[in-house]
Amino acid sequence: MDGPSVKLKVKRLFNQEMRADQELSPQLLELSTCGLHVVNLGFKTGVKQTGWDLLPYFVARYYLFRQSN
Repeated sequence: MDGPSVKLKVKRLFNQEMRADQELSPQLLELSTCGLHVVNLGFKTGVKQTGWDLLPYFVARYYLFRQSN
């Protein structure tokens, strides 16, 4: 498991590469050093707020893709 310093270096290198492409000039969304957890919790909260029973659907898709190789 990589630490925060590795993630920050990768982010910094990625930003340098993106800045080199002046035609698009994209930017990363700042989500801290552990953005995956932030996005995951936000997604879970959104799914719960809809009131739709989506968890069985996502679990089924997870196992479908996991066992398809």
